[in-house]
Amino acid sequence: MAKDHKRRFAISHAVINGQEHCAAMLLAKGADFLKGDSSGNTPAHYAAAYGWLDCLKLLASVDPSCLKQENDWKLTPLSIAYLKGHYGIVRWLLEEKAEYVDINGKDMEGVTLLSSLLRYADEDIQSELPEQIQYLLSRYVFYGLLFLCK
Repeated sequence: MAKDHKRRFAISHAVINGQEHCAAMLLAKGADFLKGDSSGNTPAHYAAAYGWLDCLKLLASVDPSCLKQENDWKLTPLSIAYLKGHYGIVRWLLEEKAEYVDINGKDMEGVTLLSSLLRYADEDIQSELPEQIQYLLSRYVFYGLLFLCK
């Protein structure tokens, strides 16, 4: 299968452009969507980065382990969606796919989602900061309980 200069396959390009129907066709033809590109980004990382929830749901329906994959910076689709402000994807991942994501995951610098929120918060989101902190803390508690019950 052909790759571009960043070693991305056609499935990555379909997802980057939000073309869920093309991605579905490529998956039906056997596209390998678990392979990362030159930076370790998979189609799931791109769906999270560009805010394509339907594409991410499609990929997860085929193999939910794609939601756990880390790129070269140790970022998962959850981390990327959060950093890009795609909170609908974050909610879906934390509320519908909690068993496949790690809210306590750290990037290559040891930064978690909560610490990145505090680290990168700027004046534009100051009014949203308490709500975002509360949401993440509630998910940390839920996540901990989920794994205690297993």
